Amino acid sequence: MKIDDLVAEYSDKTFNENFAKLFGLKYFLNNCIISKEYDFDKINTDDLVLSIEGLELLEILKSGKYSTVNESTLKLAVFLEFYNTELLIDVNQSDCKALSKSISDEIINGNLLFPWIYGRVLYDKYFEEFEEQANYLDNESTLKLLKDTPKGVFQMGSQIIGPLGILETKNKRILPPTKRVKLWHCSDPSCNALHNVNLQTARTSISDILSEISDITFGKEISEWYTYFTRQCETENSYYDDYKIEDIPLTLVYSFGGKELKLVLKELIDFKQGSRDILPVDRKFQGSSEKIVNSLTKAECFQTILLFSSLDILVFTEKLISERKIHIPSTEIRSSRLQKTGGYFKIYHECNKLGFRAVSGSSHLSFIHLRNLILNLHDEPNLKQQLEWKLKFYDYESLKEKVEAYINSVEPHQIIKDTVLSGVYQVSKTFEYLPGYYQMPKTLEEENLIVNKILWKLGFNINIYPTTISLFEDRLSKFRMILDESNIYGETEKEKIRSSAVNLFVSLEEILKNSLAFSTWLLLSDHFRTTYFCYNYSEATAFMTHTLNGYKLNADTELLFDASGKNTLYPLIEGFTALFGICDRYFSEGNEKFKRSEDELPRFFGKTNLVDFPLIHKMLLFDIKINSYLKIREIGLKIPSEFNRNKVLAVRNALEHDREEFPPKNDLINACDCLSFMINEIINAGLYPNVYLFHSLSKDKYNRILKTFEDYSGKKVSINELINYKGYPIPSTNYPNIIVPNINFPGTMEALRIKYEENSEYLYYWKNFPRRKLKIKEEETPNDK
Repeated sequence: MKIDDLVAEYSDKTFNENFAKLFGLKYFLNNCIISKEYDFDKINTDDLVLSIEGLELLEILKSGKYSTVNESTLKLAVFLEFYNTELLIDVNQSDCKALSKSISDEIINGNLLFPWIYGRVLYDKYFEEFEEQANYLDNESTLKLLKDTPKGVFQMGSQIIGPLGILETKNKRILPPTKRVKLWHCSDPSCNALHNVNLQTARTSISDILSEISDITFGKEISEWYTYFTRQCETENSYYDDYKIEDIPLTLVYSFGGKELKLVLKELIDFKQGSRDILPVDRKFQGSSEKIVNSLTKAECFQTILLFSSLDILVFTEKLISERKIHIPSTEIRSSRLQKTGGYFKIYHECNKLGFRAVSGSSHLSFIHLRNLILNLHDEPNLKQQLEWKLKFYDYESLKEKVEAYINSVEPHQIIKDTVLSGVYQVSKTFEYLPGYYQMPKTLEEENLIVNKILWKLGFNINIYPTTISLFEDRLSKFRMILDESNIYGETEKEKIRSSAVNLFVSLEEILKNSLAFSTWLLLSDHFRTTYFCYNYSEATAFMTHTLNGYKLNADTELLFDASGKNTLYPLIEGFTALFGICDRYFSEGNEKFKRSEDELPRFFGKTNLVDFPLIHKMLLFDIKINSYLKIREIGLKIPSEFNRNKVLAVRNALEHDREEFPPKNDLINACDCLSFMINEIINAGLYPNVYLFHSLSKDKYNRILKTFEDYSGKKVSINELINYKGYPIPSTNYPNIIVPNINFPGTMEALRIKYEENSEYLYYWKNFPRRKLKIKEEETPNDK
């Protein structure tokens, strides 16, 4: 029977509920992994009732070569077949409670196994414990892989399996169990495909009986019962859903760490009305929310989270992000490294500090989403009339055409301000249209944040930058304003100046810490074999500390640095003297000992003049243009000299300590001027890791591509990517980039680019991914010589 016939014939609510539960249990058993010693007699089928067709099939099995097999085993085999043309199970007469309980117990006991496919637990174990990488694992190897790993969590309809057994929920989903797992990358670095491995369950007597059933029922029409089941669990027209909110839990488990999942569950328990009624009736779920979540593993936590609706999961996760209880750095965009796309539009989800959004893997839907939002906000007659008036100068026939012309000619931020923020009704309706966590804006800053959040959810890329420099500039500006308020400083003025200075010098230290760590890491690291041109502040600080620690400025002064980054202003300033002193010493010693050996060079080196490889040394210092080095050296050495000349340290010390004489206004102003000038010089020279994000792309008929990037201040840098620059791991322009315009390699004008990353639980989890086995060279044969 076709799906439409099944829907028309089976409309009874009780039937559908029983059918869905039984079908889900059958699907779990069909897709579990067992050992060859496992005995299916542990599964209780006493309350399963077969249909007329099922009883006929049972009699055929009993009268054939399985006449000596006990009826319970044969009955279970019929249940696992479940249907062909007709259902083999009497859905209305069967009671699945005992069956569900026995399956749940077997999952908890570890007899029925399901792989934990989320994240990289199995990926790392496969890499570390299996020599061969293949597309198939036999049962013995499968059990070895799954040993001591979390139990998999899956959902079929209202039933969720996992380490807590089988849990029931009102929130239906289909997250089907699978034995096909993404486990390895091949040794070819140019291949980014994540290869699947088929895990194998043991072949048992049940397997043989199911093969016999397949032969018996061969040729019969198979009704579309699986599609009928999915229809009951999915929202209407879900295949064409361009937001797919139901997939949010998958994005959560793939992209958030165990501690973060616990925060989400705790938030749901504390603030979701009726949450205690949703939790399992178990001693483990009694007591405070903190006690509950601390007792759970990540797998148990995820299984429990699935008891809640996907919308609640989305809203409460975004609430935690908004309140900064879950830390997502400015430039970080989280997405699953393993999750598949879904539906007609190949939808997957991303999350940044603005929240979740749906992204199409096949189309750019942002402007279509914006058009539909505007039309939806103005669907009532009087609002539609207002929109017609607003767009009266767009000479098109229909309102839809006018809206399309409007959104293609006006900047998206302005469109949101003009259409969404035009009234409370429109704002509230937008919050319903784009589900998430929102609060009505009360300030201009909050209004701008809401505009960015709406655009992000619609699919537009929103450039969010680290705030270190802008915060410094804001604090310096406020400090200047306080200085200018009076020419004579009384105690009240001094207190305001001291208070403002504290924050200013905190920001200054942040900039200098980043600058010294970045400059040292940049010039003295091996970026081809070690860093892959990916900058991380913590790693760079550790490198800087190891490199500069103990440097003697003179016979009496030795610089000491703290690897955790807790360094005071003096070593941060004089650290540039140490850095360029070490660089100059390396130059005087010569570059021979830093040259790469032949086996460290890429295969193409010296074999083509189309691709250059500039990194022939193990330090970038020896591979950049000498003029590039001299420019940044000049600025770097100006830092300590200018800070000393303008008494920056003396001013800072005097303002920090009440007992010292308060500095005169002229010294304060000179210090401000010095900070303003030198920080600008540091940024322009490329000594600070200034982040640039993608702005625009242009391409002419000659295939010349110009990519433009923009920093926090709106400053733009354009780059023509040339093929000769592809000979080393240049970062993708899809990532946040540090662009250093003043550093070039010989033979190219293109500015140096470095991938920028910020620390987070997500970053640490996916560190060193992908992992690749070294390719073993084949032994030479006599014919090869």
